[in-house]
Parts: sequence; structure tokens; C-alpha cells
Amino acid sequence: MDESSPPVTETDSSEVDGFGVSTLTMDEVVELARKFNFPSGLRFSLPKDPRRVTKSKEGFFVVSVGALGHGLRIPVSTFALSILETFQIHPSLLQPQSWSFIMGFLVRCQESGVTPTMGLFKQFHVISSSPGKPGYFFKSRPGVIKILTKPTQSIKNWRKRYFLVTNLEGFTPPPSGATL
Repeated sequence: MDESSPPVTETDSSEVDGFGVSTLTMDEVVELARKFNFPSGLRFSLPKDPRRVTKSKEGFFVVSVGALGHGLRIPVSTFALSILETFQIHPSLLQPQSWSFIMGFLVRCQESGVTPTMGLFKQFHVISSSPGKPGYFFKSRPGVIKILTKPTQSIKNWRKRYFLVTNLEGFTPPPSGATL
């Protein structure tokens, strides 16, 4: 478990894109890794500087506890990573309930024997900007059959309970300032 982080300065405790210092402990991160069956060999970090959360650095993937509750799994599926890349969304800016739309879509495709494609995903879902703070969320496209039959639950303060996976091979997040 990698707990190293850059030196802390007076400005490190300020919020960046709504992120403050995570309220999680490393023991809680280890328990989440066990509960959600993360593969061995992953390294985690609880950065003291919230600016690290929104940076684009190869192998870094921010995980909110709320996202795990909405279907995010580590390792992240190739299709889910391609959604982030296609929509140019840094993982720190995707609201946790959006993972229900991504994973629900993948499950429905698998149940139906259909190969998931970006075009098919876009037929069922649209992306919207979060009101108030930087971020994005997926929702069902109006006028189309909803894949999720139960509405997703919004998670309050999700930007306070997160950690970083620091060695997710083959992934470089889009810049947090990327636009759609």
C-alpha cells in the first residue's frame, strides 16, 4: 500500500473541484479492497493534497466509496474506461450513480448476448453537467426504454470519501478540465 504523497503546504487543505482531503482511513481502504475483491498487487493512496485527485497521471484512478456502491469494480472494465475516454471525463468528475448506468448497460448487453458498443450506449444514455460543482452524470435518454428500472440514488458528499489506485495499468485519465 502506497501512502506517500507530495509535501503538504498551507493550501493543501483547500477544496479542488469540490474535493477536500478524504475522510477515509487506510484501514477502511484495505477493507473496501477486501469487500469488493480487488486484485492483489494494487497500490492505494490517500493524498493529503486534493489537487492529486484531479490530475491526469498514467495509472492513477480515483475511486469514491459511492461509486463502488453503484457498480464500479476494480479492475475497471475496458468498456467503462472507453466511456471515460470517449466522453473525455476524468474519473474524479463522474458522479458515483453514473456507474449504475455504465455497469447496468454492460449487464443488459451480456444478458441479451449483444456486444456493447459506444454507439449503442449513446442510444440509451446522455451525459449532463452537474449543477453547482464541476462534474458530469449519465441519465437515460428521453423517449427511450430505460435500462435501469429503479432510479439511482444521489450520494451526498461523495467527494469526501475517496482514494486513489496508483497503478491501474494501461489507463491515463483525460485532463480534469476536458470538455465534452
